[in-house]
Order: sequence, then structure tokens, then C-alpha cells
Amino acid sequence: MADNYNAYVRRQSGADLTAAAFFPRSFELPDISKPVSVEFLDTKDAQELPLFETYCLLKVLKVSFAKNATGSSQSKLTQTSSFDRHFTCMCLHSSPGKNGLMLLVGTGSNEKRMFDCHVDGRDYKNGFGPGAIIVVVNPRPIEMSFGSDSSRIPILNYDGGLVLVDQCVQRLSLTSVPSDKSSDKMSGFIFAEAKIHLLQSNICQSKCKGWLCDAAGNVGKIGDKPVCACYKHFSEKSQCLVSLRLKIESNVVSDGQDAVILPEYFTSRSLTETVLKGGFPHDDCLDLGFTKRSKINAAYKAFFETGNAGEKWTVSGWYRRGMKEDAASASSESSTDNKFSKKVASSELTYHISSIRYNGSITCLEKHFVDATELVMSDDKRARTSPVRVARSLENNSQSD
Repeated sequence: MADNYNAYVRRQSGADLTAAAFFPRSFELPDISKPVSVEFLDTKDAQELPLFETYCLLKVLKVSFAKNATGSSQSKLTQTSSFDRHFTCMCLHSSPGKNGLMLLVGTGSNEKRMFDCHVDGRDYKNGFGPGAIIVVVNPRPIEMSFGSDSSRIPILNYDGGLVLVDQCVQRLSLTSVPSDKSSDKMSGFIFAEAKIHLLQSNICQSKCKGWLCDAAGNVGKIGDKPVCACYKHFSEKSQCLVSLRLKIESNVVSDGQDAVILPEYFTSRSLTETVLKGGFPHDDCLDLGFTKRSKINAAYKAFFETGNAGEKWTVSGWYRRGMKEDAASASSESSTDNKFSKKVASSELTYHISSIRYNGSITCLEKHFVDATELVMSDDKRARTSPVRVARSLENNSQSD
């Protein structure tokens, strides 16, 4: 039974870790180690069975700042946990619709090992940010969760530091993980061979200058000072980023799965700095004119369409069923009580993209990149000082005299 379960777990993730490179480099995954899913850790059996030499493979979906939270334990008692930030992850061994979980990061040894060691040694597009793949060694059974109903989110505790799968050294290919429209839980999805179509692009201002939360805007406060989920900040970086409205065509078509999704607006510092060759030069780029915005839009459109015709894209993210006002309860209540109207689960899932990765070599798409610095600096200043403009200006001045 155990061997069959392990085979199922490996098949679910599609990940062959025998060839994977890890960070720190000293980490090794013994052959006797066995993968275990969060889906299993969230059962009563996990409390009674030994979990030696086990590991859990997770994909980071979101990094958020948080101070504390209240959740429910297995004993139905309400507990409060204090922590600095949390990772929203998907377990690559769990079933669709049941793979969402939270990792809490506090001010202990796990925080120092994870941020100080791993962030210093990582490539900025493949670290502990959205889209990263990490290994949790010897995970504990699930003892606490956010919420207590059918939409509860398990909280996974761990004792040691997290291990990064270094995809800069060795790419880890994953199978597609479809969404489950019948699930009320927050869960993750992976479209391994997706097509991406650009519907709209805009320039927005992020509150983050680091790469860890990838400009997701998850900013909290310590006193009056805004603090994002990153530990590393780059003061010379512009806060201007490109916000994208996308249509994603999935390669997974089955009952209960959306073949085409229209996710929330996607903003990524790493993608902005890739397509725009280092990103915007300063924070005043929100006022770019129509012509320059059109060039940026054309660059992204060609970037995605060329990728669609090539090796396609791996798109990962998360979804959750939203809540909407119950029309029946709203109509039956007085206008003064409408703010207390009943909320019911929506029939539609809301999708959020965490990461986009091209399945081939990114150098094949470089011809569509645009130098944002050159684009911004080719401003009206040079046009105003051109010989033609100077001559016309002198002519107008002489006529006025």
C-alpha cells in the first residue's frame, strides 16, 4: 500500500528529484526518502504513523506580510500564532483542489536560515519568491488551519530551514495540475504547456523594490513605516512595473477544469525587467505618452505570441471561490441592514497568476525585448533641441519682435 501511494505521489508531481540541484549545495535527498502530501498530513492517520525520511515538495504561490493570525486546531480550539510573513504554497503531491497550504515564517531559526542564507545565494528570478520550488524535510502532521469550514487552509509547520530547488542549474519539469471547480478551498494550478494572449498592458507603481514578493503589493506596516515581505530592498530600482491583463489557454481539458482562464491583473518585477531589459529607469514613468506605451504593449504581445508558437509557457498560480451577496437576503432586508446581508459562494473561481516561465530558452525571445531606459530617455527633450525646432523658434521670435 505504501509503495503504491509513493508511486501515486511521484506521478502527481511529475518531478524527478534525482537530477535536481539544491541550495544549499550540501543538501542531499537520500534514496530511502519518501514524498508525503499535505493532503495526507491533514488526516488523522498522519498523527499515528511514523514520518521518518519524508519530504514534501511545494511550489510558492505568494509571499505576504502578516503580523499574527487566528486559526483552528484539530481539537477545535482557537489558537493565535505570531509570525512576520507567510507563504501561500501548493503541494505538488496532492490532488487538484486539495493542494493549498500556508507556511508561517517567524523570528526563529527557520527565518534566518531561509532569508540570510538562501536569498544571498540565489538568482533573483529563482529564489524564495512566487514560482519557487522548495523542499520541506520531515514535515509535521497538520495541527492547525486558517478557518474551520470546508474552505479551511492547512498550516504546515516545520523545524528546519527550507531547501530551494535551484532551477538555474537544473530545470525541474512538472506535469500540469488542473483546477477543481467543485472545490471551495484555496488551491494551486499548473499549466505546463499553456498559451498566453495579451489583452491589455499598463504601467503601475509597486510598493516593493525587492524580488521576494515579486511586486505583488503585499505590504504591511510596522508603526507608520510600510514594510513589504522582502528582506532585500534595492533603493536604486524603480517602483514602476508593467501590469498585464492576460488570457491563458490551458493544455488541460477535462470536466471541472476551465480550458481558458482570465486571471486577475498580473504584475511581476522579474518579467518586467526581462522584457524591458532591466526595467524602468526611474519612478516618473507613469506619465509615459501613448506612443511609448504602444511600443511596450507591442513588445509584450510579440513576446507572448512568439512563445506560443514555440515551446509554450508554464503558468502557475492559485484560485479560490469568491463570495458574493445573496440576492434573496439583500432584497428581503431593509436598506439600513444591507451591510449585514448574507454572503454566499460564487459560482465562478477567481484565478491569480504567480509565475510565468518559458519552456524553452529565453534567448529565443530576446529580439522582442525593449530597452526601457532608451525608450524613456528618447523624450521630447532631444526633439525640442533639434535644429529644425531651434530654427522655427528663432523665426517665431523674430516675427514677434
